[in-house]
Amino acid sequence: MSIVERTISKLRAGGPPQEAAVSIAATATDPVQATLASPAAEGDWLRFAEQLKHPPVSFQDDVLRNASLLPAREQMEAIADQFRRVKWPLLEEAIGRGATRGPSSKLIMVTSSVPGEGKTFCSINLAMSMARERDVSVVLVDGDIRKADITHVVGAQAELGLSNLISSENLTLADVVRRTTRERLYFLPAGGFADNLPELCASRRMNQVLRELSLLGPRTLVILDTAPLLLTNETQVISKEVGQVVFVVKADATEHSVATSAIELLDAAPIVSCVLNQSSDAAKDYYRYGRYGYGRSAEGKADNESKK
Repeated sequence: MSIVERTISKLRAGGPPQEAAVSIAATATDPVQATLASPAAEGDWLRFAEQLKHPPVSFQDDVLRNASLLPAREQMEAIADQFRRVKWPLLEEAIGRGATRGPSSKLIMVTSSVPGEGKTFCSINLAMSMARERDVSVVLVDGDIRKADITHVVGAQAELGLSNLISSENLTLADVVRRTTRERLYFLPAGGFADNLPELCASRRMNQVLRELSLLGPRTLVILDTAPLLLTNETQVISKEVGQVVFVVKADATEHSVATSAIELLDAAPIVSCVLNQSSDAAKDYYRYGRYGYGRSAEGKADNESKK
């Protein structure tokens, strides 16, 4: 039995299936939506994109590959196929026929239990795979503000980013989101480090920014690369506001107890998708993929529902 299967089996012991509680699209009288910047409130992606006047951030294959954020050239085709298998259920939940949970389903958080499991690699490759869809735009957010790997690799460490946005009411998404050299792929850098980062991530402003991202457009997806769950408090806070979580587990490396401890912190996330990274059976199934959702019983205990 794999680490993912064992983790899911343990979580299934929590209780009977329950329908997960999620945010529904805000109404015109919603005070949070009323404070949003114009492009997000109107859901007008094209109008928003036209406001982005900064030079594009370079996402060059060689630079990303040298930083171990892209597979080797000889593996590109096989890995691209595996990420197609990962992305399609996420797309279906976010913008397909299964998109019944509101705009938060377009917010997809990628995390892991501890560092070194490949969650940033998965974030970038998943975002690039989604951006290849002809009618989908993707905003890749470097939400791992403490480490900011993506931001440093693409040379955007001097740019305003997420930390600046959630620290200031005067900045808008158009001030910090950047075009990239890849079609339909946009990037929100991490921004500078803030001493009060946990409080900022738990603030009303962070909730407002995430809502604004979710409303950018009907076919605009947001991939948030976040810190490992057992490393900081911020990721658990963010998980309460997103519609989908991709939890990355490194095959034959992550202890079962470690993965279980991390996954149990996601009790407020409506849908969690597990990706088993670097499986030893790589030739035919590099990324094993499983899905399950969370709900809460009347007593407040975390339950879950297997997603076939």
